[in-house]
Amino acid sequence: MSSHRQETVRRLAAPDIAARKGKEPIVCLTAYTAPVAELLDDHCDLLLVGDSVGMVVHGLPNTVGVTLEMMILHGQAVMRGARKAMVVVDLPFGSYEGAPEEAYANAARVAAISSTSPTSPFICRACRPIFPACASCS
Repeated sequence: MSSHRQETVRRLAAPDIAARKGKEPIVCLTAYTAPVAELLDDHCDLLLVGDSVGMVVHGLPNTVGVTLEMMILHGQAVMRGARKAMVVVDLPFGSYEGAPEEAYANAARVAAISSTSPTSPFICRACRPIFPACASCS
Protein backbone atom coordinates (compact mmCIF):
# COMPACT_ATOMS: atom_id res chain seq x y z
CA MET A 1 0.00 0.00 0.00
CA SER A 2 1.31 3.43 -0.93
CA SER A 3 1.74 6.15 1.67
CA HIS A 4 1.43 8.91 -0.94
CA ARG A 5 -1.32 11.42 -0.25
CA GLN A 6 -3.37 12.81 -3.10
CA GLU A 7 -3.46 16.56 -2.52
CA THR A 8 -6.62 18.33 -3.59
CA VAL A 9 -6.03 20.64 -6.54
CA ARG A 10 -8.74 22.88 -7.93
CA ARG A 11 -9.10 22.63 -11.70
CA LEU A 12 -8.96 25.92 -13.59
CA ALA A 13 -12.28 26.99 -15.12
CA ALA A 14 -13.32 29.43 -17.82
CA PRO A 15 -13.81 32.36 -15.38
CA ASP A 16 -10.25 31.82 -14.06
CA ILE A 17 -8.86 32.02 -17.59
CA ALA A 18 -11.04 35.02 -18.51
CA ALA A 19 -9.89 36.90 -15.39
CA ARG A 20 -6.29 36.66 -16.59
CA LYS A 21 -7.01 38.18 -20.01
CA GLY A 22 -4.57 41.00 -20.71
CA LYS A 23 -2.80 40.49 -17.39
CA GLU A 24 -0.62 37.41 -17.65
CA PRO A 25 0.19 34.83 -20.32
CA ILE A 26 -2.00 31.77 -20.63
CA VAL A 27 -0.31 28.53 -21.65
CA CYS A 28 -2.28 26.08 -23.80
CA LEU A 29 -0.85 22.75 -24.97
CA THR A 30 -2.37 19.82 -26.84
CA ALA A 31 -2.89 16.39 -25.31
CA TYR A 32 -4.73 13.31 -26.53
CA THR A 33 -3.89 10.74 -23.84
CA ALA A 34 -3.83 10.47 -20.04
CA PRO A 35 -0.04 10.02 -19.77
CA VAL A 36 0.66 13.12 -21.88
CA ALA A 37 -1.95 15.13 -19.95
CA GLU A 38 -0.31 14.10 -16.69
CA LEU A 39 3.11 15.21 -17.94
CA LEU A 40 1.85 18.58 -19.21
CA ASP A 41 -0.58 19.43 -16.41
CA ASP A 42 1.89 21.25 -14.15
CA HIS A 43 3.16 23.35 -17.06
CA CYS A 44 -0.01 24.75 -18.59
CA ASP A 45 -3.35 26.37 -17.91
CA LEU A 46 -5.33 24.78 -20.73
CA LEU A 47 -5.10 21.37 -22.36
CA LEU A 48 -6.66 21.20 -25.80
CA VAL A 49 -8.00 17.92 -27.12
CA GLY A 50 -8.03 18.94 -30.77
CA ASP A 51 -9.65 17.17 -33.68
CA SER A 52 -6.11 16.86 -35.03
CA VAL A 53 -6.10 13.66 -32.95
CA GLY A 54 -7.44 11.99 -36.09
CA MET A 55 -4.24 12.70 -37.99
CA VAL A 56 -1.73 12.56 -35.13
CA VAL A 57 -2.95 9.41 -33.35
CA HIS A 58 -5.25 7.63 -35.79
CA GLY A 59 -3.41 8.24 -39.07
CA LEU A 60 -6.33 9.87 -40.86
CA PRO A 61 -5.46 12.09 -43.86
CA ASN A 62 -7.39 15.05 -42.38
CA THR A 63 -9.79 15.88 -39.55
CA VAL A 64 -13.02 15.23 -41.48
CA GLY A 65 -13.17 11.59 -40.35
CA VAL A 66 -12.91 12.41 -36.65
CA THR A 67 -16.10 11.44 -34.81
CA LEU A 68 -17.74 12.85 -31.72
CA GLU A 69 -17.14 9.51 -30.01
CA MET A 70 -13.39 9.79 -30.72
CA MET A 71 -13.32 13.27 -29.19
CA ILE A 72 -15.22 12.09 -26.12
CA LEU A 73 -12.87 9.12 -25.67
CA HIS A 74 -9.75 11.28 -25.88
CA GLY A 75 -11.38 13.99 -23.74
CA GLN A 76 -12.04 11.43 -21.02
CA ALA A 77 -8.44 10.22 -21.20
CA VAL A 78 -7.07 13.75 -20.85
CA MET A 79 -9.43 14.46 -17.95
CA ARG A 80 -8.08 11.39 -16.15
CA GLY A 81 -4.49 12.57 -16.62
CA ALA A 82 -4.92 16.26 -15.81
CA ARG A 83 -5.76 17.59 -12.37
CA LYS A 84 -5.20 21.35 -12.64
CA ALA A 85 -5.47 22.43 -16.28
CA MET A 86 -8.79 23.32 -17.85
CA VAL A 87 -9.55 20.78 -20.57
CA VAL A 88 -11.01 22.06 -23.83
CA VAL A 89 -12.37 19.51 -26.32
CA ASP A 90 -12.96 20.35 -29.99
CA LEU A 91 -16.29 19.55 -31.57
CA PRO A 92 -15.43 17.64 -34.74
CA PHE A 93 -16.57 18.45 -38.25
CA GLY A 94 -20.24 17.68 -38.75
CA SER A 95 -21.19 17.84 -35.08
CA TYR A 96 -22.29 21.50 -34.98
CA GLU A 97 -23.15 22.55 -38.54
CA GLY A 98 -26.68 21.11 -38.55
CA ALA A 99 -29.66 22.14 -36.49
CA PRO A 100 -28.85 24.21 -33.39
CA GLU A 101 -30.55 21.57 -31.21
CA GLU A 102 -28.25 18.86 -32.54
CA ALA A 103 -25.20 21.07 -32.09
CA TYR A 104 -26.24 21.81 -28.52
CA ALA A 105 -26.83 18.11 -27.77
CA ASN A 106 -23.36 17.25 -29.10
CA ALA A 107 -21.74 20.05 -27.10
CA ALA A 108 -23.60 18.87 -24.01
CA ARG A 109 -22.27 15.33 -24.50
CA VAL A 110 -18.71 16.65 -24.63
CA ALA A 111 -19.27 19.01 -21.69
CA ALA A 112 -20.64 16.14 -19.61
CA ILE A 113 -17.33 14.28 -19.82
CA SER A 114 -15.16 17.33 -19.19
CA SER A 115 -17.18 19.05 -16.48
CA THR A 116 -15.98 18.69 -12.92
CA SER A 117 -18.81 20.75 -11.44
CA PRO A 118 -22.50 21.13 -12.15
CA THR A 119 -22.01 24.55 -13.80
CA SER A 120 -23.15 25.41 -17.30
CA PRO A 121 -20.59 24.93 -20.06
CA PHE A 122 -18.64 27.99 -21.14
CA ILE A 123 -19.71 29.11 -24.61
CA CYS A 124 -17.62 31.64 -26.50
CA ARG A 125 -19.31 34.72 -27.94
CA ALA A 126 -18.77 33.47 -31.50
CA CYS A 127 -20.79 30.33 -30.73
CA ARG A 128 -23.75 32.07 -29.12
CA PRO A 129 -25.79 32.14 -32.35
CA ILE A 130 -25.49 28.33 -32.45
CA PHE A 131 -26.21 27.95 -28.73
CA PRO A 132 -28.70 30.70 -27.85
CA ALA A 133 -29.76 28.85 -24.69
CA CYS A 134 -26.25 29.42 -23.33
CA ALA A 135 -26.00 33.13 -24.11
CA SER A 136 -25.68 33.87 -20.41
CA CYS A 137 -23.23 31.04 -19.63
CA SER A 138 -20.08 33.02 -20.25
